[in-house]
Amino acid sequence: MCGCVPVLLFVFVAPSRSYWRVLVRYANLTQVKLRFYKTDIELLFSTSPFTTSGAGASFITLPNEEQTVALPASTNVKEHRVALTDALLHSNVTLEAVAGALRDTATRYATRMHVSVRRNYGQVKVQDAATGKPLPRVYVKVYYRTSPGDKGQFYKDGHTDIRGVFDYAALNTDQLSRTQRFALLVMSDSHGAVVVETPPPSAGR
Repeated sequence: MCGCVPVLLFVFVAPSRSYWRVLVRYANLTQVKLRFYKTDIELLFSTSPFTTSGAGASFITLPNEEQTVALPASTNVKEHRVALTDALLHSNVTLEAVAGALRDTATRYATRMHVSVRRNYGQVKVQDAATGKPLPRVYVKVYYRTSPGDKGQFYKDGHTDIRGVFDYAALNTDQLSRTQRFALLVMSDSHGAVVVETPPPSAGR
């Protein structure tokens, strides 16, 4: 089998909270173009709640930053790291990586929150990532879908309580019984934003 097939993948990695890098995995490529777009996460979520990872995203605006990165020659899959600039470090960013006919996209959330989903209870708990303290008054917007191909519809929204907890599943309708999956936007003015997906709670919660 020929080992000359081009390969392009990437992920965001954070060796520390103040230092993010793009880890590019590639083979049989000499360069990659990286286009960085500052992203309105709430708009992106409300438009496509189940695709906010950035996968398959298309863009009609100019990137905020663009870099052409030379890649050391390799026929085997190799890793190359690119630092995120200070101008992008504290922003929600969608990255588009392009090399010839290959293209990959993903979104990084600038956040100082730890978000945990209590699936059995239909609750989300939000804490300060550094101190572990609960974060009250954090806004949560919830969308649901009834099948994997469903684009999603608005379900409810609200704020975390004094414990940093929000009940995303409780609703006085039959929508929960028809829900296949939830998408939650968790957003704080001071601590950034996170998007998480989760199945609905088990029956009899």
